[in-house]
Amino acid sequence: MISKEIISPIEDEIKDSYLSYALSVIISRALPDVRDGLKPVQRRILYSMLELGNLPNLPFKKSARVVGECFIKGTLISTPNGLIPIEEIKIGDKVYTQNGIETVTELYIMPEQNLIEVELENGIKNITTKGQMFKVLTKDLNFIWKRAEDLEPDDYIVVKSGEFNPESYNKIDDFIIDEDIGYLIGLFLSDGWIDRDKKRSINRISFCADSLAVIENVKRILKKKFDIDSNILINKNVYYIKINNKEINDNLIKILKISDKYSFNINIPDYILRSPKSVIFSFLSGYIDGDGSIHKNRKVINITSISELFIRTLQILLLNFGIHSKLYITIPKKSNRKIKNKNITYSLEISSNSYDLISKNLKLKHHIKADRLIKNSKSIPSKYEIIPYAGGLLFNEFREKHLGGGWYGIDDNQKIRCGIKYKEKSKIRYHKNLIDNINIYRNSSLNDSIFEKSKLIKSKYHDFLNYVIENKIFFIKVNSINESIIDKTYDIQVENEHEFIANCMVSHNCLGKYHPHGDSPVYEALVRMAQDFTMRYPLVDGQGNFGSIDGDPPAAMRYSEVRLNPISLELLNDLDKETVPFRPNFDNTLKEPEVLPAKIPNLLLNGASGIAVGMATNIPPHNLSEVIDTLLFLLRDREKSVDDILKILKGPDFPTKGVITNISGIKSYFETGKGSVIIKGRGKFEKIGKTLCYIIYEIPYNVNKATLIKRIVDLIKIGKLKEIDDIRDESSKEGIRIVIELKKNANSQIFEKKLYEYTELKTSFPVNLVALINGKPKLLSVKEVLNSFLSFREEVVLKRTNYELNLEKKELKILNGIKKGIEKLDDVIKIIKESKDRNEAKKNLNLLLSIDDEQSNAILDMRLSRLVTYEQEKLVEDIKNKEDRIKNLNEIVTKKETLLNVIESELLEIKKKFDDKRKSEILLEDEKEIKIEEMINDDKVIIFLTKDGYIKRSLISEFTIQNRGGKGIKGLKLGREDGVFDIFFTTNLKNVLFFTNFGKVYKLLAYNIPEGSKDTKGEALHILLPLNPDERVTCIYTGEMDKNYLLMFTKNGKIKKVELKNILNLRKNGIKIINLNENDYVKRVRAVNGDENIIAATKNGFFAKFNIKKIRAQGRSASGVRGIKVTKEDEFVSFDIEENGKSLFIITNNGKGKRINNDEIHLKNRGIRGVRGIRLKGNYVSALRSVKEDEEIFVITEDGKIIRIEAKKVPIQSRNASGVRIINLDKDDMVKGIALTKNEKI
Repeated sequence: MISKEIISPIEDEIKDSYLSYALSVIISRALPDVRDGLKPVQRRILYSMLELGNLPNLPFKKSARVVGECFIKGTLISTPNGLIPIEEIKIGDKVYTQNGIETVTELYIMPEQNLIEVELENGIKNITTKGQMFKVLTKDLNFIWKRAEDLEPDDYIVVKSGEFNPESYNKIDDFIIDEDIGYLIGLFLSDGWIDRDKKRSINRISFCADSLAVIENVKRILKKKFDIDSNILINKNVYYIKINNKEINDNLIKILKISDKYSFNINIPDYILRSPKSVIFSFLSGYIDGDGSIHKNRKVINITSISELFIRTLQILLLNFGIHSKLYITIPKKSNRKIKNKNITYSLEISSNSYDLISKNLKLKHHIKADRLIKNSKSIPSKYEIIPYAGGLLFNEFREKHLGGGWYGIDDNQKIRCGIKYKEKSKIRYHKNLIDNINIYRNSSLNDSIFEKSKLIKSKYHDFLNYVIENKIFFIKVNSINESIIDKTYDIQVENEHEFIANCMVSHNCLGKYHPHGDSPVYEALVRMAQDFTMRYPLVDGQGNFGSIDGDPPAAMRYSEVRLNPISLELLNDLDKETVPFRPNFDNTLKEPEVLPAKIPNLLLNGASGIAVGMATNIPPHNLSEVIDTLLFLLRDREKSVDDILKILKGPDFPTKGVITNISGIKSYFETGKGSVIIKGRGKFEKIGKTLCYIIYEIPYNVNKATLIKRIVDLIKIGKLKEIDDIRDESSKEGIRIVIELKKNANSQIFEKKLYEYTELKTSFPVNLVALINGKPKLLSVKEVLNSFLSFREEVVLKRTNYELNLEKKELKILNGIKKGIEKLDDVIKIIKESKDRNEAKKNLNLLLSIDDEQSNAILDMRLSRLVTYEQEKLVEDIKNKEDRIKNLNEIVTKKETLLNVIESELLEIKKKFDDKRKSEILLEDEKEIKIEEMINDDKVIIFLTKDGYIKRSLISEFTIQNRGGKGIKGLKLGREDGVFDIFFTTNLKNVLFFTNFGKVYKLLAYNIPEGSKDTKGEALHILLPLNPDERVTCIYTGEMDKNYLLMFTKNGKIKKVELKNILNLRKNGIKIINLNENDYVKRVRAVNGDENIIAATKNGFFAKFNIKKIRAQGRSASGVRGIKVTKEDEFVSFDIEENGKSLFIITNNGKGKRINNDEIHLKNRGIRGVRGIRLKGNYVSALRSVKEDEEIFVITEDGKIIRIEAKKVPIQSRNASGVRIINLDKDDMVKGIALTKNEKI
């Protein structure tokens, strides 16, 4: 048969991978479970707090205790760049794990707490939090994690040899730490010192040795590195050398950080710990040449110091290179003799295979020590190289597979012949005593034969043994676990593996039990669970700063404290009664409950929110009393209608109160799981002194109070809330109080309506009731949620009852056994007396009383006091009580009604404990919306736009009619360099279109433009419109919107026609309406039907009339066609529609104007230059409009002066006339624009 490789398309692989990832996110992080209403991180927090004993009746504990575990300052972390103290690790650093190298993603500092010390058999120790986890080897050769406080003597900690070797020398500034400097530092720390001449302020680095070769090596290094020729001194067979150059001394002392080093406080410098291997062993060579000793005959090196820190650091450093050592501590004997420097001595003993490893790398100069280092004797494997439990397991497997005569059975009925022999050729026999005592070492002459045999017989332990050896893993027994100091601690987060090597021990980064992304999401979840403005029923009781409704961040986890709230216990109770399954957490380091045995329907009580891949959930909170009453209502009839449920469970109940205004939205999500609930904050009008104020005292759920106030301030600035005179926040612990002072003439009704319209004082809560049911996400109705919870409660109560039933039966069995023993007491006593040991007594009692071992053990453990009459009577009573209890429990298991009674009583008890009043009011009918437009007068207004982009609106009634030729009146206040750009007429409730130099168009209702008097300049347009930094408005249209097309003319004479319907429903961010050439922009816009004649004019006085019917409508990306021809010295100014009964009003920049009849301009094709329409004398055309006799013309100048004249008072003249004086201008002033309105009496 030929096998065929099936290749899966890459698209399918990507799809499957994405779906798997999406589902894992949904289940393990984003969505709550319908049963307990918790997301996994929330569940783990509550479970962890329960484990820590963070109970409601006990003192608070630091939040950091809940979130993570860690090590003290100075703990050495194995990295590819050397050993680095944990407090100096940075995000992005690489660290060793058991299986390789991973990246550090987060750093944490935890508060002071009681710590414990874990010390190994060789003397290496870690001081850590009680919950810190270490990797341990089990007796079946598996790895498990154990908390520090749960470790026991004889546990084998997994130890990893990193064997780092940085590629380049370490540098301090420009000073290179190479092998010579390493040797020098090592010798200095052992037999060096600093001569301190305080009078002359001279410090001399000095060295001594009892070997001339050592001092000569120092002299060579000083000459080579610093060009110093130092003299060698001798005194009583001890050789000395000093550095006499002050500058070199000072620099070396500073660079090498040795100014404060004495024998009792030396340590290995950080630059040595991060140096290449050759430098480290040069350092060791220097130290051993000083304070090291080598046994004359045996393979033993001793390294000694009175500095505990130095010796412990050195032991960790050596183990990183696979060199084992044993720490010895020598305490001086007490004596009456006064002997100076009688210090505790710390020493490391290196022997066995480790002696061979270190001797290969040392380069000693001491002639005696160097000679002794070379030994050819055979090395005995160190006990630290034993692979625990492997010998017994492997040899037991050999024995089981051994068929005799050297033959072994393997898979598929095959056999193979192989044997294991020592070098002396003696065979290994599988005697039981040998199997129990055999050890397998990582490095042994016997190993090769054993490993080869394990491979040949396909041993199930072969891969493990191979893995341990190849990955330089050791196992060292725990010696002791003791209480230690109180101190703050440090932790790091490592991606993927979630572990690192701390003081050579494989350690968990401890946050994996909560969340694969570190402690930030854990603490964020913890904080939310404690916030009474986020949770309707907070599950965590917090002490300290847990953030605010203003969005202020919480204090760091080391400063805040927590404990469980009493209501949380209703989620956790019965967890120890086998009510819910447990599962491994995401990295298999711990067991966690799959769900909590919740007595409360938390999903509805506190709601939930979460975003997963491709789906989201958003569930509002509800009132506990209403939810419990609804559960009781459904308990015996699960098919009640939604209308029936709504009579009891009214709807959401938010912790921030507020008013819910649409009952239809509530009914929608009750029925389908989807809907939108409208929430309004509460406010009231109140007089403070003589000032009318509006006091906001409730805000909607999930609204940030500070953001709300900022929004109101922004609306004041742009004139949308012009009624406000001042705003301040007077909120306190007692509640929210935002005080808004209103202006004297403010319309309070319109103001309140605008406040709800423009701010988050009125908002919506979109409900999407998605939760996990049977491990799968599902959109649920409220009734489905309630019924799912009731079904879960039935399941939990049944499991709890069965657990308690088995316990009661077990206890009853023991009591019956004791009762039988008491009834035959004399025989029992006789058996006990005559039996030689406990086992014989048990056996005989079992035969006598017809009982089992468990019952006979209880009789043997029974106290004699139970034999008194009172105790015998109590025993009978206890048996009866147990039988009654078992009967009751059996009834719960077998009778559905009894089961429901239990659930009912528990729900009533919870309601009694936590009953509270509803916080949010629900209107019985949907609130009818009154639009602001209905409350605003549609007055005629004039809109001013300045060159600097300021805009305002004013009532037309503020400007009176004047005779032509007058100077006009001031219409607005202008900045120093600013000037008027144009004016436009409209009414408050009409739309205004804004065209920009980017070819975009935006829309606003006129009343949203700030209103201002004559002495105000208005508001910056970029506040009202989302303009880009270089974007400016070049044209405004305020006319009719009920025609077919919009006609646009640009400065360079291009014309474009677009369908008006395409731009009526503009987005807030505007749309692109025309593609403009460089230095071109829209100058004039009119709405047209599409077949009109239009008259266009240029700055230099050329006028052209043509029909627009042949101009086709274009899309938004088109740039238009030529409308009127303009020269380089000219530009398009304006156009208007030719209408019967109207004449053409023309005005120039110097204030002269006239009217001409439309037939003065002949109809031609588009694209021509046109004919002269006015005689110019150094001036130019500013604007034109078609006007009726009964219309009024508003003319505005660059300085902001306005004149209002009647159109009929402007004479009609020929094309060749220059016009009459319309407005009398000041020097340097000029006409900028005109606007028309009907003549009305003022």
